[in-house]
Amino acid sequence: MYQMMILLLFNNSLELTIEKIYDQTQIEFDLLLQILNSLFRSKILISTQSIDQTNLDMNSTIKLSNNFIR
Repeated sequence: MYQMMILLLFNNSLELTIEKIYDQTQIEFDLLLQILNSLFRSKILISTQSIDQTNLDMNSTIKLSNNFIR
């Protein structure tokens, strides 16, 4: 459910910071990072700043992957 809530945010914007995702979903920050990491591993989302997605912070920008293939 949380994954879908996050993905729906991208209907209104092509890129979002983690802070904006947090503000709009109010998901606890540690849980939010776990969910985002799950979406990174499945290659649905990507971080625009860093290849190492373990060093994300509130200012990290996230976008939908253009190459997502199920």
